[in-house]
Amino acid sequence: MLSLAILSPFIGSIVIALIPRKISRAESAPKTLFIVALLFSILSLVATLLAVQGYDNNNPLYQLREIWFQDVVSGAVWSFALDGISLGLFVLTAVLFPLGIISSELSHAHQRAEGKEPERIKLFWISLLFLETTVLGVFAAENLIVYYVFWEVMLLPMVLLIGIWGGADRKPATIKFFLYTFAGSVFLLLGIVIAAFAGEFPITQLQIGGALEKNIRSLDPAMQKAIFWAFIISFLIKIPAFPVHTWLPHAHTQAPTVGSIILAGVLLKMGTYSLYRFSLSLFPDLSMQYQDLFLAVGVIGILYGAWLAWAQTDIKRLVAYSSVSHMGYILIGAFSGTDAGLNGGYMQMINHGLSTGLLFLLVGMIYDRTHTRELKDYGGLAQLSPAFAILFMIATLSSVGLPGTNGFVGEFLILLGTFTVSKFWGILAISGVILGAVYMLHAYKEVFFGEVSDKLKEVSSRVSLKLNKAEILVAMPFVIFIFWLGVKPELVLDSGKASIQLMQAELAEAKERVTSNSIDIKVSNTEVGK
Repeated sequence: MLSLAILSPFIGSIVIALIPRKISRAESAPKTLFIVALLFSILSLVATLLAVQGYDNNNPLYQLREIWFQDVVSGAVWSFALDGISLGLFVLTAVLFPLGIISSELSHAHQRAEGKEPERIKLFWISLLFLETTVLGVFAAENLIVYYVFWEVMLLPMVLLIGIWGGADRKPATIKFFLYTFAGSVFLLLGIVIAAFAGEFPITQLQIGGALEKNIRSLDPAMQKAIFWAFIISFLIKIPAFPVHTWLPHAHTQAPTVGSIILAGVLLKMGTYSLYRFSLSLFPDLSMQYQDLFLAVGVIGILYGAWLAWAQTDIKRLVAYSSVSHMGYILIGAFSGTDAGLNGGYMQMINHGLSTGLLFLLVGMIYDRTHTRELKDYGGLAQLSPAFAILFMIATLSSVGLPGTNGFVGEFLILLGTFTVSKFWGILAISGVILGAVYMLHAYKEVFFGEVSDKLKEVSSRVSLKLNKAEILVAMPFVIFIFWLGVKPELVLDSGKASIQLMQAELAEAKERVTSNSIDIKVSNTEVGK
């Protein structure tokens, strides 16, 4: 079933590509292509849900393993599996893509109502389905080479989504996205090359969760440090963390709605997931040695992202900068090395995908009607679209971590874990929570309260600003998960508990070793001084 989940979107993209030109250019073609894309994405979701039924929460190791290729001579294995670190993100990906496909069709319907037929619609669905396969492949890859292949190939469909179907300034945004992401891939490849050749490991010994950990830790300390930094730079770019975050606001702002949903929902999580999978798991000693550095980077990202979000006049850029801030929380949770922090970071990966995914979905819906994202063009929208105001408030409260929503549990655990390590960084991180509430509630007030703006009056005279039933329905899964995980966070936490406990135990031991070595060095230096 895991193979079916990964391959279904790819097969769907091939089916769409093979549809004859005569059919793909017929009057009914747009609807046909949409239905095909949706069916194959739903098939992937169904296969995912069936596959995870056999997952054992108490087993910290890889499960549900399916081998695609194995060379008897060399022993090379191309296989896929899930553990507690990847399970939640794999399911989140399978859930978000069908919703993104439906939201795209709703957006296309608004364009057609205005007499604008979406361009290259066949290539659009092919790109979206191909992107789904690559992201699922990253989260399920059990071999470092396979992981890198999916990581790298993901770049192509996302570049197409932004570059062809993005906003007016899509070209510079696409170039910046490509350059940053490709640079991250180069560092990742550099780390893999060092790991493969410095230790003269055959490809069979690059199995994640198997021989890879043992072999990496057997390398010379200098080589370990080189691999660690090559990996960490790549992952920080992908997250993105301060100061390599500048590509994200441009990409988010110019991407089509589905591009922003997927980018925020799962593509950024490829970076945070990789921190857990490689940086923390393969290099526990180095991770704890540079703990203060990464806590500082995370907290700076929280505060800097929040401050820039507050300064934005474009609501989509505001949500984009809020992602920079939220990614900072996941970073400090991970490098806290505590059980609470690691679990909170894991859950916040899921939470951010839901809350920010809903925010981008709603911003896209209103943009389809008004064609503006400037806060000054809004005001009094709650009077014209009460349902929209309610849904946006739910997304806002989830984003700021209101108790009872999913966002609260993840942020609370992260802050608890950070306080355990450092009260200084913990206090600064809490100030980010306050800033988050300020900029989100300020934006909500500007858009929904007060007198109805002249811009909205003009738009409402041409088109209804009320959400239709289909738009409300596509938003409801986000709402359900926001409240469901708010009151039952164990749905996510239990799935990752065993794997994270194993990781945390190694980090705790590494912390003791680092602390002990530091004390020994100080004592040695004191004796030399005497």
